[in-house]
This record gives sequence, C-alpha cells and structure tokens, in this order.
Amino acid sequence: PGGFPGGGMGGFGGGFGMNAEYDPTTSRNDVEFTSSNLPVIIIQTESKTLTNKEKSAGTMKVIANASGRNRVTDPANGYDGKIKIKLRGNSSLFFDQKRFTLETVTAEGKANDVELLGMPADNDWVLLAPYNDISMMRDAFAFDMWNNMGHWAPRTRYCEVIMNGKYIGVYTL
Repeated sequence: PGGFPGGGMGGFGGGFGMNAEYDPTTSRNDVEFTSSNLPVIIIQTESKTLTNKEKSAGTMKVIANASGRNRVTDPANGYDGKIKIKLRGNSSLFFDQKRFTLETVTAEGKANDVELLGMPADNDWVLLAPYNDISMMRDAFAFDMWNNMGHWAPRTRYCEVIMNGKYIGVYTL
C-alpha cells in the first residue's frame, strides 16, 4: 500500500474514498488573531470533529466592514446564521489546512439562499484553502481569467477564518 492513510497504489490516490476527520482545536497554529483588512468568517460547529462524509450543524458569522478593518469582536454584518459544514476534497484531506463545503440553512435546517461578500445568493458555498499554493492566488486568478474569457467560473473572495475559537488561516470563499 501507499504511504498514506487508507493505503492504495501510492501517491495521493490512496486517500480517495477514505473517511477523514478534522478537529480545528488541535491545530498547531497558535496565532492570536484579532483583526484583518480581509473579511472575517467565524464558524462554530456543534460537533467538535468534522468529517468528509456527513455535514455537521453549526453557525457562521461574517464580518465585512465597509471601513476596511474587520475585528473579531465586531458584530456580524454579512451573515449571522445556521450552516451545515463538512470537509471537502480527496487528496487535499491530507493537507494541514483543510477545505470545507458549507450550506447556509434556516433555523429549521432547510436550504437558505444568502448573499455572501457581494456574491449572488446561494446556499452552497466552498472555503478553499490555499495550503499548497504559496501565492494564495492560483484558484482565484484562474477563475477570474476564465470568466474574463467569456466562460462561467465561480466568483471568489478572500477571507480569514476562525473555527471553534481557533484561527485556521486565509481562505478563498
């Protein structure tokens, strides 16, 4: 078997279809994060550990002040409500900085289309981690370039993410 959990034929292929878990409170990142010029997304999950198989309930608060500086202590002004969240990816499940799929939902748990950070209303969202991209811009640049060529591509916004009280990094929504 390959050198990755789940075995396989080597490379990252051994991870496909495997079960993965993530607990952000065990992160080795000890950054004391208080504010940013980027929007701040604060996620609190009901389940301490997230998996790639089923969504966990939680809440999300989006802080995006027009004045530019966004503090963790500021009130939510972009979204403040319920979500369902899970790990996203296959080979990226092995990265230290995880990717997430999240769904904005009503108090009853039904899909809730909302606008986030100036993007059109929807209920399915992705938080891409630029873990293996030191420039932190390849995905956003490629999407923007493809869109400018006249094709459909997802819109993106950079943000800082805190999950369960722990800063987990810069992400692309």
